[in-house]
Amino acid sequence: MDKVLCGCRRDGGSFGQTIPGVPVQQASVAGTGQAATQRTVVDQKPGFHADLGIVNVTGVPVTAVVEIFTADGELAPGDSPFSVELEPYGITQIGDVLAGLDPGTRRGVIVRSAVASEDGAILAYLSTVDNRTNDASYQEGFRFGY
Repeated sequence: MDKVLCGCRRDGGSFGQTIPGVPVQQASVAGTGQAATQRTVVDQKPGFHADLGIVNVTGVPVTAVVEIFTADGELAPGDSPFSVELEPYGITQIGDVLAGLDPGTRRGVIVRSAVASEDGAILAYLSTVDNRTNDASYQEGFRFGY
């Protein structure tokens, strides 16, 4: 996969964003623990929102779990953690993944995504969108252990 085009807007329209291909070897794989979770770091300013994308890079259905941590390392209040079901080679994008946090607490946030099912592998990305212009910036998920 060379690139994935994705996007959404709060008013129901859409925008395009080019996302570069990522080697499957960088995916979070079932049973690999904390070191292989996909992480993104959010430093969201007022007037922006963050969309989290999760991609199943395998031919089996995958359950992914997403955890959001505040800058002080605590599990964020609200909907964290939550699960996402993905079909084989499926992709989903969760709009405004930080909606459960007060705007003043969206700086230095870590979003961690991992495979919760027995099999499968995922990649994650974050798309930070300017609410006024709909311009987006892409951040590839990373993991600490390869």
